[in-house]
This record gives sequence, C-alpha cells and structure tokens, in this order.
Amino acid sequence: MFNLFAAGMLFVCLAGICPQISLCYGGCGTRQPEGTSQRIVGGEDAARGAWPWYAQLYLLGSFGCGGTLVENRYIVTAAHCVDVLITQGANVAANWRVILGKNRENDSEGNNEHVSDVTQIIIHECYNPNNFDNDIAVMVLASPLPEEGQFINSVCWDAGGSKGFDSTAVCYLAGFGTVKEDGNAAHVLQEAIIPLVEPRDCVDAYPGIISNNMICAGSVHQDACQGDSGGPLVCSRRDESGNVERWYLAGITSWGRGCTKQNSPSVYTDVTRYGFWFEDVFASLSGK
Repeated sequence: MFNLFAAGMLFVCLAGICPQISLCYGGCGTRQPEGTSQRIVGGEDAARGAWPWYAQLYLLGSFGCGGTLVENRYIVTAAHCVDVLITQGANVAANWRVILGKNRENDSEGNNEHVSDVTQIIIHECYNPNNFDNDIAVMVLASPLPEEGQFINSVCWDAGGSKGFDSTAVCYLAGFGTVKEDGNAAHVLQEAIIPLVEPRDCVDAYPGIISNNMICAGSVHQDACQGDSGGPLVCSRRDESGNVERWYLAGITSWGRGCTKQNSPSVYTDVTRYGFWFEDVFASLSGK
C-alpha cells in the first residue's frame, strides 16, 4: 500500500523555458534567501526567500497541499490534491486559496506574502486516480503576482527536458509537510537536498507501477512526507554564462510508500514530460 503526501492524513492507493521577466532578481528560478541558511524528513528550516516559488494551498481554510508558481499567474500542483474522489470539494476552484511567500505558519498575512483566490483548476485529462499517472494540475490565480522579487519569484520549467537532470544533479524539496511519518506538520518551511534515483532503481522499487511520467527521488535520510503533496522538486543549472544559477521544476510530489523507508523512494510527476501540455493550457488561458 502507498500513501499520498496530502496534508493531515495518509491516503491509501491500490496499486526550460523561462518566462521573460525583467527583474533585479534575475528572472525565473533565481533566489536570494535571507541570511546565510540555505523539515521535510531529514530537512531543516528554510530561510525566508530560499524557495520563493513555493505556494501553500488552502482548501476551505485548511492547509491542503503545496504548489509551485510558474510565470506569475499559475500554480502547478498534483492532480490528486484537487481530486474530488479523495477530498470533497477539492475540484471547486472557489474553495481554494493560495499563499505565496509564507515562511512560518504564524506569520501574519501581508508579511512579504501574496494571497489569491483561484478562478480555475485544470486537471490533466489523462490523470488516473487508480495509479496516479499524470498526477498534475494547474490552478489559475485570481490575483496574478504584480511583480516578483526576493521573497516571491516564479520557478523555471524545462519544457523539453533539455537540462538532463539525473542522479548527479543538485535537487531540493521544500514543503510544510510532517517531519516524520504520522508526525506533526512543520511550522517553518522545510528544505532538504534530495538525490534523484536512477530510473531502473525507481522501477525496481515499485515493480509494475512506475510509468514513464514518474521519477523517484529521496533516501532514508531525506524524503517527502504527509503534507508535501503537490509541492516542488527543483534542480539547479547555471546559465550558459555561468553567472546565474537557476532552479527548474523537475518534479511534483505525488506518492510513496511511507517516509524515508529503505528501498522506497518518493515518487514525483516528471514535469519534463508535460511541456506541450503546459503550452496548450497556458495558450488556452491567455485570453481569460
């Protein structure tokens, strides 16, 4: 049996194109965390601004999932987060609220945060709730981000997979999920460096379950857990000039067998498989 990493419970299931943004912060995928600090399981508190694209998604006032800001108007998350078969009312856009830039749960709104309602939810048309294939969805913000800066910025996305992220890449996971299996949710945004797992080892860990749209990441020391669903797995690459490090959305936290279990890495939706889908969705929404 496997669990989805949504907030508050274990759900059981059977079975690089950067937007052109003119910013002093360097455009998509750049970050400038406060201080020098750079709990996910095995993680640590993230400095404010460390992961400026991380979004908290609240369903009817309660924290439901994580998400990622793409461009200035869209939140990419897991389809199972907005699956009405899992949570009643989850597929209704008006039931959701998005907060960007939150670093601590007790931060007051307005403290370098951006809050928005959701006007539309687009679930991938081939999402399979039985095996969580194509576990990807897009939320449209009612209040697009007016400008990006130190504490809120969009991630880059590698539409065609040209960046070639593999087990040698530097990748991080961020979220407000529990710091241990069946434990308490984090009160401070957590971060952890997460190794990507070789595709063959991913398939071996979950025989007959892993599709071409999934990747594995994690270890017995760092891993996603409950409450991290929909959140970003990001990997870094430097610009061709070598002067700017950019972070790309490589995966969406989807499901796993517990947290930090031996030979049971977490499974993520492989974002690089959805370049054309993103383009079609964004094009269809551009006039709305």
